[in-house]
Order: sequence, then C-alpha cells, then structure tokens
Amino acid sequence: MKLGPGSYVELEDIMTNQRKLAVVDESGIGYYDLIGDDELPKPLHVELKPAPLGSVPSWLQDMEEERAQALGRVWLQLSESGLDALTVARAVRWGVLNDNTDLELVRKAGQTQTDLIVAGRKRLAERL
Repeated sequence: MKLGPGSYVELEDIMTNQRKLAVVDESGIGYYDLIGDDELPKPLHVELKPAPLGSVPSWLQDMEEERAQALGRVWLQLSESGLDALTVARAVRWGVLNDNTDLELVRKAGQTQTDLIVAGRKRLAERL
C-alpha cells in the first residue's frame, strides 16, 4: 500500500488492539508511530486497515471557521511546547474529533495516545 509521504494515517496497533495515528514515511510505503533517532519505518500493510487522514490543515478546513481558528491556535501552542510532532498531531486530531479546543485537555489526549504506543512496545520487548 502506498500513501502520500508526510501525511497522517490511522491504523491498527497490533500491540494494543486499538487504532493509532502515524505519519507516512518519505517512501509512502512505510510509517512512523513514534519519533526518535532510533526509529525505523514500519511497512504499511493492508491488514493494519490504514485509513488516510491527510494533513492537520485539511482537518481544520472541515471544521466551522471559529472552531478551526481556536484549534489552530491550540496546534500552534502545542507545536511550540516541545512535544514531538506526532503527539501534537494526535492531540489536534482528538480535538477535531471531540470538537474540543481546551489546550490542556487536547494536550493530555495526545500524550495519552503516545503513551499507549510506548507501553505496547514495552510489552512486546518484555515478551521477547
């Protein structure tokens, strides 16, 4: 499967049995679910049921203008806060889906989703 490089995708997380947000790698056939120097892209498989999500600006375009502007400000604040880009994207996506522009709630939601992926990786490492 091939998707637009740099776009976001939602797919199944085999470690948590939940959907997760990831970013498509530069080849368009892989994805990153965490950001770090030691991260390698994982292949996009049909079995993971990937759903293309596009970009953060495209999510905001589909919202009512006032809410989109408010969430855009939240996106900017989160981007400047030191959080990694995937956690920020998860936070903004949660805000879009839940029509919520509260900075702290949105940030916590994004961080919780990232923490679930990290916990799933730890469980896998313990099993190996």
